[in-house]
Amino acid sequence: MTHPVEAIGLTFKIPLPDGRSLPRLAFCYAIAAASPALIDAGVAGAWKRIRRATVTEGRFDRLVLTHAHPDHIGAAQTVVRQTGAQVCAHADAIGWIEDTQAQKRARPVPGFDALVEGPVAVDVPLADGDVIDLGGATLRVLATPGHAEGHIALHCPEAEALFSGDAIPEPRAMPIYTDLAATLRSLRALRAVGGVRTLYSSWEPPIAGGEAIAARFDAAVEWLEFIHAAVRRAASKAGASDGMALTQATMGELGLPPFAANPLTAATVRAHVPYLDRAAIAVEDIG
Repeated sequence: MTHPVEAIGLTFKIPLPDGRSLPRLAFCYAIAAASPALIDAGVAGAWKRIRRATVTEGRFDRLVLTHAHPDHIGAAQTVVRQTGAQVCAHADAIGWIEDTQAQKRARPVPGFDALVEGPVAVDVPLADGDVIDLGGATLRVLATPGHAEGHIALHCPEAEALFSGDAIPEPRAMPIYTDLAATLRSLRALRAVGGVRTLYSSWEPPIAGGEAIAARFDAAVEWLEFIHAAVRRAASKAGASDGMALTQATMGELGLPPFAANPLTAATVRAHVPYLDRAAIAVEDIG
């Protein structure tokens, strides 16, 4: 039996300090099974689009959150209220899912309150290796930290599908991660998953075919190497003691606009500082 997956693209905007806004695109995924599942919940208001998922007719028994960031938990309250779905998330992500204001204080994303409806209770804490039974289909939990604490990916062998959340950096966009070594380890672990014909990322439309998926992983690592080289060049000019100055210099090296330097991208840049003595950051080396 096949288990269709429907990609649900959600557009939203993040307000910038200068009054402009940054257009964003995120994907969540509906999985048809005896016990249908929704992977991630998008931003506040996304239920209007999610409920139109044809493969499940808007019915979901489980909401599986890859991590706690606003564009993944934003509409969770409404999803749970409308469907009664059980909420599943990694144990390390529960704190920010059940207390969204604590997340806002610790990670002040612009427009946070407009992106997140509020907290939801996590019914099923997850850990690496856990298996979620959807009735004829399964989701195997893969701990993939780096981008966020408690980040998970999900492998559905019956659909030959890998749901990677935000674990695979998007080339040419400034990625967000707090631990470079963990990010590289997660990439290595995901690439090693066998029997995957379609990669479902939160950043971009699904990627089908082994060669295309392998190329996507290659591009992610190459982009991290490119960023590392930019951080090293910036540190040689601006030093590494002032995190925001280093971040601003790095954005310049990458050809990105000044507003790209913010507390979130500063965390990414800081993740490279322990490895400034290395010209390369091969997965096998520091990951």
